[in-house]
Amino acid sequence: RSPSLPQPMPASSEPLLPPSGTSDWGTGRRLIVVVSAVLCCLFNAGLAFGFSALLPVLIDSGAFHDVCSSSSAGGATCPEQLAALTGMFTLATSLLNVFALPSGALLDCLGPKRTAGCLLLCSAAGCMLFAQGGDGSQGHIAFYGGFLLFAISGPSMFNCTLSFSNFFPKRKGLICACLVGCFDASSSIFVGL
Repeated sequence: RSPSLPQPMPASSEPLLPPSGTSDWGTGRRLIVVVSAVLCCLFNAGLAFGFSALLPVLIDSGAFHDVCSSSSAGGATCPEQLAALTGMFTLATSLLNVFALPSGALLDCLGPKRTAGCLLLCSAAGCMLFAQGGDGSQGHIAFYGGFLLFAISGPSMFNCTLSFSNFFPKRKGLICACLVGCFDASSSIFVGL
């Protein structure tokens, strides 16, 4: 006697429901949330991945130039400076991957709206801290800490916004495509700046 194969589950004909507590929202309010999520992804989600455009600006402004040995020429880039700058990117992108699990747990606990709000504040704090970077250990900590904050908060914020496509179930694919496109486009923000 042959074992019976598992039968596939029938496809659900029920439409996807909008996030809980939002069923009485009008179309305008849902549209504002989706547009704000798209803009949020455009300006925050992949900032860390635009590091290649930011690197020449940081070098020109003298970021981490104080770590160069005294034998380095006046305005030339030294290996120690490049190591510090690329180390900042490496640390941030490594911790970005590590932060995926805690950010998922945070998303489950707080929900997408509150989590996205918290992460947006972290991204803003990271940008402000990064702007305070300069020479010396405090300036280096500001560069590293600021870059780290907006690097780990951006992709996690993107994860929060994916559920917002449920506001318009018939346009879910289009909304997800806009969010993913804005995530990719956000790496070019530093090119524009």
